[in-house]
Amino acid sequence: MLVIKKGTGSFEQLNTEELKKIVSTSLGYDIEKYKKNSFEFVIKGKRDFFKKLHVFPNKTFLKNSFTVTMNGESITYGYCRRLVIANKSGFSEQVLDPERDKDLYIKGRSKIVSKDNLDLVAYMLLYPECGTSEFSKSDKYSLNNVVKSASSNIASLRKTTEWKNKILNTEDLDRLTNFLQSTGHRGTHLMEEEEIRLVVLEIAEKDLTKFLRDYNSQDVNVRSDAQRFIDENYLTYHEFSGRMEWRVNIGDKKGFPIADVKKGEDKFEVLLRELVSNYKLYDELKTYYLNDKSVSKSVSKSRQNNIEKEPSDVTEEHKEVSEAGVIARGLIDKEVVRYSGLLKTVSIYKEGKKVPKSEGGDLLVSDEKHWVGDFLKWAEDNIDKLKSIE
Repeated sequence: MLVIKKGTGSFEQLNTEELKKIVSTSLGYDIEKYKKNSFEFVIKGKRDFFKKLHVFPNKTFLKNSFTVTMNGESITYGYCRRLVIANKSGFSEQVLDPERDKDLYIKGRSKIVSKDNLDLVAYMLLYPECGTSEFSKSDKYSLNNVVKSASSNIASLRKTTEWKNKILNTEDLDRLTNFLQSTGHRGTHLMEEEEIRLVVLEIAEKDLTKFLRDYNSQDVNVRSDAQRFIDENYLTYHEFSGRMEWRVNIGDKKGFPIADVKKGEDKFEVLLRELVSNYKLYDELKTYYLNDKSVSKSVSKSRQNNIEKEPSDVTEEHKEVSEAGVIARGLIDKEVVRYSGLLKTVSIYKEGKKVPKSEGGDLLVSDEKHWVGDFLKWAEDNIDKLKSIE
């Protein structure tokens, strides 16, 4: 029987409904939905580093009572065959049967308890050495709750499926791009939407919990900005004479070291710490970036206007060569032509989306380092195709 005593009061036996409530709370669902005829309690065991395996005791004994404090009140739970009255110092006192109950141990790796013996099931679930007990102080054993594990797995799968759908279809592209930049991924400004979504999905599938924590983190914007500064060559990393450091590579502070990287440290994390703490430098770099973007748009517009201003003293052949270069540069500046790192192609984009290969969207194969030069050479030989893109 399972009994309870509050403070200095007397022990009272818990009724069936109270026992069911204890078991249901531990299960995570109503005990009426528990279809098995018994409960299995499993010993955790200890890791033997020399034998490289888990070892289990022959028997794990449980005391027949334990005391906890709840809301400032002492509460004692006990498991026994019966309550007896003992005479101590001339006073009668209610105590648990002093004979150890044969049920209060786990032999070997596990113990099976019948569903009919709810008193023992509830006591073992409440006992402080049960890993899932609300009073748990250690994790010697736990309930093998297969149904709850299955429910947790289903819930996890649903959550994973939900986020897969969000990443591939509905999640804001700018936010996904910022996150990808925050991981240190380079060249996101050259990637098409489908590439960004697929790469983020790969990250999420590796560890969804970590992905959600990082994705919702407040420092995502700082991380993405840091990667932009690296991509734009505002910040450069140097190793020399055993030293490793980040330097500013723009403006009055060009060549100035801003952060030392010690051996074993993640150089990107070191840079992040510096940008977070040195808000003045962070703001200056961001201003450079925003100004450069503005200048880039103006230059692009100027180049487009110059297409119609051809010199009158060149031959028709050289006129087309010169025109091809100007048009090609204009298409790059307007991001109509971009490099796809995933596909390793120089491709046409319309309204931010890649034109399918079947519709002539892929112009040539190249690599990230040489694609601009390769495209300019291609433009000289394909002026008619170039004009049709424009």
